[in-house]
Amino acid sequence: MFVMPHINGEDASYVPDIWFTNQADNTWDDLANFLNTDPLAALPSEETGAPSWMDDFQFDQFMEPQLISTLDQNQIPAPIVIPLPANKPEPSPSLSPVSVPLRTPSPTPAPVPAPARDTDADRYDSLDARWQAVLDRAQTSSFVYGVVSTKIYCRPTCPSRRPNRQNVAFYDTNEQATEAGFRPCKRCRPDDAAGEAAEQRQAAAVERAKFLIEERSKHGQRIPLDKLASQSGLSTFYFHRVFKRRTGFTPEEWGKLCRERLAGSTK
Repeated sequence: MFVMPHINGEDASYVPDIWFTNQADNTWDDLANFLNTDPLAALPSEETGAPSWMDDFQFDQFMEPQLISTLDQNQIPAPIVIPLPANKPEPSPSLSPVSVPLRTPSPTPAPVPAPARDTDADRYDSLDARWQAVLDRAQTSSFVYGVVSTKIYCRPTCPSRRPNRQNVAFYDTNEQATEAGFRPCKRCRPDDAAGEAAEQRQAAAVERAKFLIEERSKHGQRIPLDKLASQSGLSTFYFHRVFKRRTGFTPEEWGKLCRERLAGSTK
């Protein structure tokens, strides 16, 4: 037995309608004739109408209604329903590369230099440190000192004789000393910028000479006075005077002290 199904438009399920059987031999002959007929000629048209073979062909003899009626409704397969998406999915974004404009890096700003600190002011921020600088005739412009007994204020490098500690007052600037009733010293000229530059050059020359004397003393050698003066850019007489004024010793006496100190440290 062969089954030719068709789609029922009401429930969209497959239901067997026509059951072909081999009840009559002439059925197969008619079917063969139908299959061998030209498909275009077999179709009905407005001019020719239905073909003659369709008038003689009996479809009822191939149907067995009793078989259809005996089918249980539960045996008919339920339609497969595929739910459609509620919303149409949006297309995936394009994966094509996106051109990103190159950004030129901004130039790194130059670092701002930190404000310079007055190291001398930090070193001589106490009265004891300032007094020691006066005794050492230290080269610094961070303060001036006034002598109460003479009402004169000086630089720490002033070559004048050291006053007593109880007669000394310290000031940060020349203006403060002037407001306190002191006048500038005529020897060290603390109020003269040119004199300050000269003081700095002299102090640098003396410090360099002290270093050279100490280095030669380590090897048991002495350095002539004229050579020390030429290296400082001063005359021999003026260098000798400046050196003694700032250190309290002549260059020869300073060299002797260095040799004695080295000899005592080796014992």
